[in-house]
Amino acid sequence: MQHIRELIPKGLKNVNKTKVFTPSTALPISVTPKLLTCPVRGPLTAFALAADGLNASEEARRIDLIHLLIDRHYPPANIAVETIVLKNIGANGRNSVRADVVVYSQNAHDLKSLSMSDRLKHAIAVAEVKRDSKSKKSAIDHQLEPALRLLPATDALGIYWDDINQILLIKSLVETGKNHRFRLIKTI
Repeated sequence: MQHIRELIPKGLKNVNKTKVFTPSTALPISVTPKLLTCPVRGPLTAFALAADGLNASEEARRIDLIHLLIDRHYPPANIAVETIVLKNIGANGRNSVRADVVVYSQNAHDLKSLSMSDRLKHAIAVAEVKRDSKSKKSAIDHQLEPALRLLPATDALGIYWDDINQILLIKSLVETGKNHRFRLIKTI
């Protein structure tokens, strides 16, 4: 078992400290919260634990998802984080829809110069990540599904990820009389 002091990054200054009770001594010790490192963006200023000091932060969950995507052979260079997929919406055009994670068919950096609609033509997956499951329905209905519907690829995937749920949405083409429309199918 790793000693708790080994988890403290060396050289950190002015970082909030949390009191932790170790089971063996039941005496409080001060521990510096662990900063995160993203495989796509590098070292972050976000902490692994949320403000309550007990649960994983949303950023930690996002990094878990990115690690899974990389393990499934999606290149890190093709993954973008906190990406706008629709802007200039709402009464005054000041709002936008952001996706927590977008996976492209090619290097995300190479696509930055393209217009948003041209960039979305290369998106093959979009994901919404939440710290916990209490806002699952709203996140899927109001964030993930609209973002997935914006992706022109007929085989694009939607991913919802939280502390309990990992849901995959798949676009399915449905014939309705003479018309065709997409239906999203939820899988586990």
